[in-house]
Parts: sequence; structure tokens; C-alpha cells
Amino acid sequence: MRFSESLKEATNHSWELSLNHPFVQEIVNGELPLEKFKNYILQDIYYLKHYGKIHAFAAAHADDF
Repeated sequence: MRFSESLKEATNHSWELSLNHPFVQEIVNGELPLEKFKNYILQDIYYLKHYGKIHAFAAAHADDF
């Protein structure tokens, strides 16, 4: 078994849960309310902004590449 196959097998349960999450299913079925999507995007922007800051801080203080 290849390494990637063993990883896929080990995470199969989580993968299935993610694919069948109500939010994802609403997107797939075209039933996701616009306000719910807007809220998701705003949360994602907030997260990515701070995630980027943390990585920039870490990179600036790293001893090597």
C-alpha cells in the first residue's frame, strides 16, 4: 500500500463526515442561505488574516529558512 493510500484509509471517517456536513450539503443542493454564506466568508477572512500574521511573525523570527 502506498503512503498516500494509507493516509486516505486512516482519515476516511473524517473525510466522510466532512462531505456529509449539513453546511456542505446545503451548498451542494443549492439551499445554503446567503446570510449563512456571508457569515462563513467573514469568519474565514478574519481567520486567514490572523493566520497570515502569525506565519509572518514566525518567519521574521526564524533562525533559518
